[in-house]
Amino acid sequence: MAVDLTVQMINATVQIDQPLGNGTRTVGTGFLVQAPTPDGQPRTVLITAGHVLNRMPNAEARIGWRFQDASGTWKYQPQPLQIRAYGQPLWTKHPTRDVVAMAITAPPQFAQAAIPLSWLADETSFERYGIGVGDEMLALGYPEGLASNRAGFPILRVGRLASYPLSPVKEFPTFLLDF
Repeated sequence: MAVDLTVQMINATVQIDQPLGNGTRTVGTGFLVQAPTPDGQPRTVLITAGHVLNRMPNAEARIGWRFQDASGTWKYQPQPLQIRAYGQPLWTKHPTRDVVAMAITAPPQFAQAAIPLSWLADETSFERYGIGVGDEMLALGYPEGLASNRAGFPILRVGRLASYPLSPVKEFPTFLLDF
């Protein structure tokens, strides 16, 4: 059976938010990765931008789980997500990029929906797959805190790879997308 990569990524994408108490909230996008521990135990890891969690001042945020009931109806059910303990972040930050990772306990459906670690790109992915400037790319997220529907699914956006050159990665470690 063929895997629909877009649907797989939609299922692995979650909204993270934290109400700020004044009628506003900080909202971000994360995705789940299957990243076994060094001894091979299963582990679900949340990946998001560092600025998302840094802008959340409280120890607890919410993660937006989506569940389908027996009738086929989808329901959005955000649950608490501990992001700090004793004032210290529970995530690990990349040393030079705005990326963080945090091991989480996910409901079984979401742990199964997490993408394999091997799906993440590395420094040779663009060249290996012939990806270049102007190529169309997809991105999932919650722009301005919006979801695609009341069930909390992310919005799929289409854009083009908008920067050049793309390599060597040591010289050009980031790239731009025009959405």
